Amino acid sequence: MFYTCLFNLIIISIINPSFIYLPIIFLLLLYIAYLRYQLSKNRADYASFLKRVLHVEKLGSKEEIKKLFKKLALFDFNFLIPKDKILDDDILDYIFENEDNTVLFIHYTKDLEITECILRDGFKFKNSFYKTAENIYKDKIDFIYKHSRHKQFGKYAVVISISKQLYDHYSKKLNNIPNTELLIENILTETSPVMDENEDIIYTLPSQFIKGYINYENGEIIRNPVFDYNYDSKIFNENIDKLQK
Repeated sequence: MFYTCLFNLIIISIINPSFIYLPIIFLLLLYIAYLRYQLSKNRADYASFLKRVLHVEKLGSKEEIKKLFKKLALFDFNFLIPKDKILDDDILDYIFENEDNTVLFIHYTKDLEITECILRDGFKFKNSFYKTAENIYKDKIDFIYKHSRHKQFGKYAVVISISKQLYDHYSKKLNNIPNTELLIENILTETSPVMDENEDIIYTLPSQFIKGYINYENGEIIRNPVFDYNYDSKIFNENIDKLQK
């Protein structure tokens, strides 16, 4: 269809003395040449890849193609697929345990030392909690989507769990305060916010709300010994009182 249209344009441009279609034909020819180049380049890349992993010297004759299919049938492609155990039953059961009574978040990091620090000292975040923590629900499709978006940030998934009752309690108090831009996570902090070298305000969610973390590559689950999603500090109320003054 495309080539038929192109042929008709060429005939029309020849018949038409003004040749107004010549620029269009020229651009189309350039585009076709570009597509052919990309196609041949991709074919060359795939051929090179197959030659490397399957130790095939040439691809062309029927005998060589038969040999290739035999090797493909025996070839293990698993090494090309990153291992991911986030959807294993034991991990999903751990993440969404008490889901009916909690508000859940997940945060990804690639550094084990930082992950251990979060368990020990709490979760630090700049200004907005939601820049680095994702709210999750017991919906497999939604969870897969969010995991695929954030897994690039590291193989360690930190699970944050806060009582719904506690969350709603302080949310109502915060909503009654006019002209505040703070979110509930800014209230659920025990240490005073600090300013870093970039003049960003750093808040710290208490370690009691950190359920633990998962290495989703090997399926390891590390639980936080001080985890308590019902943790209610008197400082939370003090944070509210400061806003009302």
